[in-house]
Amino acid sequence: GAFGGDMLGMLQSHLSNLVADEGNAYSETVMRRIRALKNLQDQARVIDSEFAREARELDKRFAVKYAPLYEQRAKIVSGEVEPTEAECEREDSSDEEADYDLAPSDAEEEAPRTDGTNADAKPKKAAKKEDTPEEKAVKGIPRFWLEVLRNCPATTDLITERDEPILAFLTDIRFHYHTEDHGFTLTFAFAENPYFTNKQLEKKYVLVSNESEKGGFAIVYDHAEGTEIHWNEGKNPGQTVQIKKQRHKQTAKVRTVKKTAACPTFFSFFAPPTPADAGDEEFIAERLEDDFDVGDFLKDKVIAHAIDWYTGKALDDLEEEEDADLYDDDMDSDEFEQSDEDD
Repeated sequence: GAFGGDMLGMLQSHLSNLVADEGNAYSETVMRRIRALKNLQDQARVIDSEFAREARELDKRFAVKYAPLYEQRAKIVSGEVEPTEAECEREDSSDEEADYDLAPSDAEEEAPRTDGTNADAKPKKAAKKEDTPEEKAVKGIPRFWLEVLRNCPATTDLITERDEPILAFLTDIRFHYHTEDHGFTLTFAFAENPYFTNKQLEKKYVLVSNESEKGGFAIVYDHAEGTEIHWNEGKNPGQTVQIKKQRHKQTAKVRTVKKTAACPTFFSFFAPPTPADAGDEEFIAERLEDDFDVGDFLKDKVIAHAIDWYTGKALDDLEEEEDADLYDDDMDSDEFEQSDEDD
């Protein structure tokens, strides 16, 4: 957590003392008013609960509106559909495409002035280079979702070199809300590949409501479930096979022994931890929280803005936000120091 053990203990002790002294610290006249404020807070919690329920329903309604756009995106990425010229038109794409590592012939050219300089010349577009036959034969946007996941801070550290050729076959990531609980399911669609036979892999997050007697309402994470992956022989990136030769001491006969060892892989995402897993409870709780955070980030931040994660724009925006937060913190610190000097 954000607090160390000693600091947390001090705070808990301080709060306990406040509670113990509550009856002695205030007169009955003031305590009446405190009880009134607590009742107002209970009423506010009821409104919070109403907001949470309605926000949830609003999310579900708009998810239906987004779905056709995501379906069209999946078709373009996979190469099933070729976008029309009208669909590819952008009002001003020069600034955007400057970040996409385009060939020099796609860059802006400046028309020379009559005096031989280019200082005030208006830029004009160079003729676009002609794609080679090999480039024209490319279907869709290769490695689209692999690049999205590699650029995403929630998933980049989960991906190993062994995972990359498999994730190159990933054609779509989508999600839907559950009707039976408050959770959601992520669906990873794959093209036919030599690694496993599943056409899609799912990660289901089960969230349940927790209602209090005073009308409070909260949605809490219960558990996650993942698809069992049917790996082809020798294709599981989460397993390494070590081959050793052993010689019999008496007969000198040599035999080959294969030993399988587990290793990190992105695809462990589909075998989520459970509260019943053996081990340190605090460690398991952290794993459960981290696992949910990845799924929630994909649902809320990545799926809707996949093209920005593919180009890296979303990562740049995220870093700018973090830099701005740091700058604000520095300003607050400076202002605090200045106020001390004024005193």
